[in-house]
Amino acid sequence: MRFLPCNLDALLVELDDLPQTLALLASLQTEPIAGIEELVPAARTLLVRYRPAKLSQSDSAMAW
Repeated sequence: MRFLPCNLDALLVELDDLPQTLALLASLQTEPIAGIEELVPAARTLLVRYRPAKLSQSDSAMAW
């Protein structure tokens, strides 16, 4: 899993395959993290749009 910054309010999570992408998507939908506004899945990536001011340090990408 790699985290690639896309903008000040988005990052792209790169995974190994579609099943991993769908598992991460399902996990984030089942247990939402405050501040995440949009999740956009693709075959091996998940775009995560968020509000930085609403994320706590424990909810940051490093905690995933």
